[in-house]
Amino acid sequence: MLAFPALLLTGYGSLFTIILASVNSADGVSAQATTSWGRERVEWRTMRRTHLKQQQSSLMQQRARIDHEERAIALQLSGMMPESAPSSRTFDSLVHDWARSDQTILDYLLPVGRASKEIGRNWAPRAGSCVFSSNCWCYFVVGSQDKGVNPRGSDRCENRTGYRADGSRDTSLGYHEGSVLQNCTAGEQWKPCRAKCTTGRGSACLYTMMRPAKLLSVIAIARAAGVTHIVEEGRAGGLSAYIYWRLGFNVTSIEYMPIDEVGKALETWAPAITRLDGDGHLLVPRVIRDIGPKLAAKTLVIFDGEKRKSAFRNTWSLIRSRVAVGAFDDSNVGLVPDRNLTGENFHDFLERQGEAWWETNYTNAAFTGLVGLQGPYYDLYAKEKQFQVRDNFASNYADAITFVVGGAWKRSEASRTGRTHLKVRQKVKKELNKVRHDARRAMAQPGHGQLKKQQASTTRGSGSTWAWLG
Repeated sequence: MLAFPALLLTGYGSLFTIILASVNSADGVSAQATTSWGRERVEWRTMRRTHLKQQQSSLMQQRARIDHEERAIALQLSGMMPESAPSSRTFDSLVHDWARSDQTILDYLLPVGRASKEIGRNWAPRAGSCVFSSNCWCYFVVGSQDKGVNPRGSDRCENRTGYRADGSRDTSLGYHEGSVLQNCTAGEQWKPCRAKCTTGRGSACLYTMMRPAKLLSVIAIARAAGVTHIVEEGRAGGLSAYIYWRLGFNVTSIEYMPIDEVGKALETWAPAITRLDGDGHLLVPRVIRDIGPKLAAKTLVIFDGEKRKSAFRNTWSLIRSRVAVGAFDDSNVGLVPDRNLTGENFHDFLERQGEAWWETNYTNAAFTGLVGLQGPYYDLYAKEKQFQVRDNFASNYADAITFVVGGAWKRSEASRTGRTHLKVRQKVKKELNKVRHDARRAMAQPGHGQLKKQQASTTRGSGSTWAWLG
């Protein structure tokens, strides 16, 4: 009686073991299939995300090119009738009028209402894959400013003390007075610094400390002088060069200590910008000589590497007679005497030289009026203390820029006849229609997705400025 139930239980046990083994085997296959399917799905999503980023980058570049071409035509038109070179007394009213003379530029730099963080819509302090890093070099280095990306950055850093690495005095008139590339490894151990920066950590990144009111001042004066070409000595984060180009100017950007992520971004988004790396004291005169007298007369040179009197004496004096305007950034530092020169401040120096000049500071009504229009940005970046955006809006006054009239800024009345004016208007209108036609064709290409509508509306919006041409 006991043998049969025992046999029966043994049989059921074997059957249960077989079933359990089958279930486990099926679960294993299912788990492997699920894992494989999940991996393929992740890979597909990654590929799709990469494709969308490439598509967005291509559209960003295309839309920027269209904006550049439209604004370049506007510069041609405004350049037909440049203002007479102003005196120091009349400079402020000139900036006030020209800053408001082009509604498209005004809306881009100082939008009314809500502002966007997209550089394609309006000014922004950065673009691309920028992040805030606390692991940066204490001084300017060649390559990335981030130590994780550029661990040997101290091998090529900037010595701004006026001494060479071997301790000898450097008396050359270089990009910065007394600056050379040297190995700063030893100096890092004792030099106090705040090693924080905005960086792309190897990816494309543009950023700027130039606030909208300051950029608009540069553009207003350039347009008043009939300028179509801007030479920027001191590229740094590269975004100011990109904005000048996007708003219609041809740009030559020079940098003594080039940043890898900035070069990568400009090469991708604005390949038409001419980038030169090296000593600005040598490169700026060479650029002005090579472009010829006609284009040089329509050039504004920004000194943001060499500073104030050093820039004026070492480089500006070599090109002054051939260009329209010189702009000297960080000129408010000139309110105190320079230690290594004559002891007088930059403003007094300009007055003694008899220069016609104007500065972006709180004593000039035209500039304070533009600063008052930056409200939408204060709200947008109120919480971004890590990028120092909100605090550095105070740099509207702390980092002023001074403009000096060049020898080529003058008005020739000989060619300003009504017949010539009409011919140029007709030519400009024809070129503008061609730009719009090419833009419509480009936007009609398949694959633009939702961004196509956004670009179309943007192009139509910028075109409304041209209604008066008809």
